Amino acid sequence: MYKNQLLTNAIKTAVYYVDALENKDFESAKLELQELKFVVNQLEDLYKSEKHQARLIEVVNELKNKGMNIDFARRSLFEMAKNAVENNQIIEKDIKKVQGA
Repeated sequence: MYKNQLLTNAIKTAVYYVDALENKDFESAKLELQELKFVVNQLEDLYKSEKHQARLIEVVNELKNKGMNIDFARRSLFEMAKNAVENNQIIEKDIKKVQGA
C-alpha cells in the first residue's frame, strides 16, 4: 500500500509540475520538481529494500534446503503498523510543506 501511495504522489506531482510549466509558474515548477525528486528517491529506496528482502529470503531458503535451521525474530504486527502510520504522517507533512511553500 505504501508503494501505491508513493506512485500516486509521484504521478500527481508530475502532473502539477507540467501544469506549472504550462502556466509559466516557474517557482511552483521548481517546488514540484523537488517534491518529485523526493518521491523518486523514496521509491528507489523502497525497491532496493524489496530487492534485498527477496535476496535474503532466497538465501534463507537455500540454507534451509541444506538442513540449517534459520529463525529470525519477527516484529509484531502492531509495531509494523505503527511504523507505517508514522512514515505516512512524515510524508504527508513534507508534502504539505512543499505545497504550502
